Amino acid sequence: MMRNEIDMLKGKILTGMLVFTFPLIISNLLQLLFNMADLAIVGRFASDACMGAVSATSFIIQVITSIFIGVSIGVNVLVARLIGEVKREEISKVIHTSLSFAIIMGIILTVFGYSTANLSLRLTSCPEDLLDLATTYLKIYYLGMPGVLIYNYGAAILRAKGDTKRPLYYLLLSGVVNVILNIVLIVFFGMDVDGVAIATVVSQYLSMILIMIILFRERDEFRFSLNKLNIDAGVLKETLKLGIPAGIQSCLFSISNLVLQVQINSFGSTVVTAMGAAHTLESLCNCVVQGVALGAMTYVSQNYGARNYKRIKESIVYALLIGFVWSTVLTLFGMYLGDFYMSIYSSDPAIIEAGFLKIKYSMCLYESYMLMQTGASLMRGLGHSKQPTILCLLGVCGVRILYVYTIFQINPIIENILITYPLSWIVSCLLIWPPLLKELKRVKKNLLIS
Repeated sequence: MMRNEIDMLKGKILTGMLVFTFPLIISNLLQLLFNMADLAIVGRFASDACMGAVSATSFIIQVITSIFIGVSIGVNVLVARLIGEVKREEISKVIHTSLSFAIIMGIILTVFGYSTANLSLRLTSCPEDLLDLATTYLKIYYLGMPGVLIYNYGAAILRAKGDTKRPLYYLLLSGVVNVILNIVLIVFFGMDVDGVAIATVVSQYLSMILIMIILFRERDEFRFSLNKLNIDAGVLKETLKLGIPAGIQSCLFSISNLVLQVQINSFGSTVVTAMGAAHTLESLCNCVVQGVALGAMTYVSQNYGARNYKRIKESIVYALLIGFVWSTVLTLFGMYLGDFYMSIYSSDPAIIEAGFLKIKYSMCLYESYMLMQTGASLMRGLGHSKQPTILCLLGVCGVRILYVYTIFQINPIIENILITYPLSWIVSCLLIWPPLLKELKRVKKNLLIS
């Protein structure tokens, strides 16, 4: 076992999970650094209009990419399970199939996204005064999609075997490069949204190259080889079975957010800009929760493959403990320091006030969001991916869309959009956890009997 890897099948679970999830959280945060650097630097050194244009693209990017990046969760679960089952001869097939899929889908997404950039922005009611700038940013951003997918699939492979450190190191380097390029292109070369988009694309390809260097140098079944690039139909089917529902869930979240975004756009450019900046804090907090959830999923998947119910149960308990501590800290930060956070992006009092309002609504009761995401990830770790997607569809998308087209229409104020965030998370928790607890009882019975 290399020093970069955590052995999830033995040792102290709490210590191992903390060591495993912390780099995951930091890695997720660094991925967001690309967009945060875009917003902060373009807002300070270009204009609020440029910041609003970049903000207007965020939900579209999430919708287009979420399904394919979601498949990386299937890669993670499948590789982790194979490690627990000691079926290492199958791991090489998963690696080469998933990376072949990432290359093909990355190219397709680039062509599709570039050609439909302006249309997709119009469909989301992007304000006319932001449309041209947003289209420029989105087109350039899509050129980096192969890098985005290949990095995420490669990182999923490494994380499945307990290595979260090396993806973190290389993503850190890419993040620093992104910030430096942003400053150089905007401050010294006078560019605006095109400059931040170019910086993001360069950083995406840098992280891809670095993660592939790791896989080229790996040993045994984890080594990547160009002459083995091939799609195994059976492996791809299993990967998509596990990953597509996770991607659909993320996509549906984004679609429900787009429904909200369309309504938010009707409040004008100031509110659109404020909501986009405030959304970066929510995304940062989401990185923490997703890191904990992914750690729990990987631990459970490996030990489920090893048929060790005791470690499955302990992994869940410790994941919830870590999640509750993190989510409570994040709630307090958002409620008491949200206005300070908004001031990083803009000095306009109207933007700060509107953004802080969104932060207060979306960050209250953040423990319910943690429970929702962790519960869904645990079900996937146990091999069930469709059920949490359906339940989240009902709980998140259903509640938000129903609320927007009923109560919001009666009283169309911004608060009646923002309240849907905590409300939908609470409903989703009530839907997800009863069947999860039932499944755990079934798993306990089957593993102990066998």
